[in-house]
Amino acid sequence: MEIRGVEPRLGEDLKRRQEKMRRILLEKGGDAALFTGNANLIYAMGRLFDGFYYLPAEGDAIAFVRRGGPLCGEDILSITRPEMIPQMLGDLGRPLPKRLALEEDLPHKDYLRLAALFAHIEAFPSAIGPMARTIKTPYELDAMRRDGKRQAEVYRKLPSLYKEGMTELDFAIAVDASFRHAGHLGMQRAAGLRTEPTMGAVLSG
Repeated sequence: MEIRGVEPRLGEDLKRRQEKMRRILLEKGGDAALFTGNANLIYAMGRLFDGFYYLPAEGDAIAFVRRGGPLCGEDILSITRPEMIPQMLGDLGRPLPKRLALEEDLPHKDYLRLAALFAHIEAFPSAIGPMARTIKTPYELDAMRRDGKRQAEVYRKLPSLYKEGMTELDFAIAVDASFRHAGHLGMQRAAGLRTEPTMGAVLSG
């Protein structure tokens, strides 16, 4: 899958990530996997979107996008509901899976809905995304080092942000602003469907 608008280093790294996920899929005996959780979408595509990432054991991956901004490239298709996926795969001449891996941390109703997309298949829960992320690529390690330096710079400034008489809320706002000015988005990605906790809270006493 080629994603337009992605810097070359990240584009190459996304290919490595896809191959790691595919190796794990094959080890689990699956012939396709379907991802929709934010953490897995970012890992596979390098960006967030509302939709699904379909990874076959053979052939190119496909992104089925409901909405999510200017996401364009080869094998990126627009859908309005996941029930359209089997028909679109058929229209592309892609074989339908017999064993489909789904994210094990999906809400139960979402898991059942996706498991019912394809007739006469076996769906099984798997942690393919988290397993792939346990071993970092050189690109990821470099990103972690750069982010660590940014965070260290912010933490060094935190003592000077506190002023006598500040409430916990005032100090929390100052801390939040410092991290945001350094590039933090204000939320953190986590496993699970659309799970994004905030940076944290300031508590005393």
